[in-house]
Amino acid sequence: MQAQSGNNNSPELEQLAAQTVLETEERFRVVFESSNDAIFLLTEEGFFDCNPKALEMFGIPSREVITNIHPADISPPWQPDGRPSMVAAMSHIHRALEGGSDSFEWRHRRMTGEDFPAHVLLSAFEFSGRRVLQATVRDITAQKAAEHALREKTEELDRFFNLALDLLCIADTDGYFRHLNKVWETTLGYSLDELEGRQFLDLVHPDDLQSTLDAISTLSDQVPVVGFTNRYRCKDGSYRWIEWRSAPAGKLIYAAARDITLHIESSAQLREMNETLDHRVQERTEQLQASEARLRRLNAELEERVHERTASLEAANRELEAFSYSVSHDLRAPLRHIGGFVDLLQRDAEGWLDEKSKRWLGLVAEASKDMGQLIDDLLVFSRMGRTEMLHTDCDLQSMTAEIVRAFEHELSGRRVEWVIPDLPTVRGDPSMLRLVMTNLLGNALKYSRPRDPARIEIASEESETEWTITVRDNGVGFDMRYVDKLFGVFQRLHSAKEYEGTGIGLANVQRIIHRHGGKVWAEGALDDGATFHFTLPRND
Repeated sequence: MQAQSGNNNSPELEQLAAQTVLETEERFRVVFESSNDAIFLLTEEGFFDCNPKALEMFGIPSREVITNIHPADISPPWQPDGRPSMVAAMSHIHRALEGGSDSFEWRHRRMTGEDFPAHVLLSAFEFSGRRVLQATVRDITAQKAAEHALREKTEELDRFFNLALDLLCIADTDGYFRHLNKVWETTLGYSLDELEGRQFLDLVHPDDLQSTLDAISTLSDQVPVVGFTNRYRCKDGSYRWIEWRSAPAGKLIYAAARDITLHIESSAQLREMNETLDHRVQERTEQLQASEARLRRLNAELEERVHERTASLEAANRELEAFSYSVSHDLRAPLRHIGGFVDLLQRDAEGWLDEKSKRWLGLVAEASKDMGQLIDDLLVFSRMGRTEMLHTDCDLQSMTAEIVRAFEHELSGRRVEWVIPDLPTVRGDPSMLRLVMTNLLGNALKYSRPRDPARIEIASEESETEWTITVRDNGVGFDMRYVDKLFGVFQRLHSAKEYEGTGIGLANVQRIIHRHGGKVWAEGALDDGATFHFTLPRND
């Protein structure tokens, strides 16, 4: 290639100019051939030369082929901006020819069909007497990949920043915020645009400024700072307490922080409450000490009263025992005499007593017998509240079966249907519970005497805390208006002429069940049977 020289009047100058052109062309050729960028020489008609790097970069087999290639031929049909490559290429060529140069990014295509990004510099100059362009093409695939990786890392960092609950920031040791997450906006009230690039010392509370400068100095020495706290001014003028964990990396500071204002305020409130509580505790302690003194006095008085009451109860028990002994012996003796004399009189006067007199003597003998039974029942009732209880397993099923067998000889040919499903084993005093079941079953037999057949049903029901035992009959029943009288001593809802008894049996039942910690009640209706329930606590 030969550069065209201008006309010169002096042969020496012409010779010097020619020499200069040759040297310049030689330097150009060295750069052209050894450049790491692809270099094409072209006009508006197309390429007319290229360097070896261009052949390598585009996969062109030889320089001879280049003259048959147009710039649009080594490009895809369309550029990323949506323009056809032919139109865009001509636009850049004209701009360079007119303005001297043009620099832009371009999407090129190798002869293998592979597209790649490139940076293109078009430079116009005079060459061999004509206006030509030098196209310097640099493959920026690696650069674009690095930019893409950096962009991904930046987006990843932004996602992390914006997902974190803590205050995250990147600052520098000169005292400026570089990058912050959105939590700062909600914490201080400033937008990120107002904070990023701002000197953060402007926001620090004046009283915390020196300690903050000391922390920055420590970070400048490449030493992390952990657990540092200071106050930052919010946009509304208030201050928030911030706790920091910071690590240096050259002039950069990477920090995670947390708004601990609520903790600080809560701690202050807690201290105030503790002081108030200490004062109240002191007052309460003094009140308790006074109460304890009064309680000790009351306990002493109570113990004295209990002692006196115990002594009175012991005396009453002794009197009751004496009364029971008197009833058992002193009252029984006259009754035995009455019964004996009536029996003698009935035998000795058998021949001369009329029927009315015999009936009267029979009534006296029966009354004497009833009086004896009444005395026995009263003694049982009086002792029931004082007898020491046993607490053992009681098999109600076998106990009930024994009681039923004992009643069989009294049935006198009556038809009785017993309905007795499986009954539980309970905890209690066996002799007392036997008395309960005997009384309830005896009453059921007695008051169902008019029924043929009589039906007596025994059932049980279990709950989490107790057993409920039920005895139901189809007898004469009772009027519920008088149910409260059933369990009183000597209380009867039917005449003794109709149904025998002393009126103490149900009172004994109630006393026994209460001593076991249970309750007893009855339901009934006239001429429609009666139902008695009692409960016993479960002691599993």
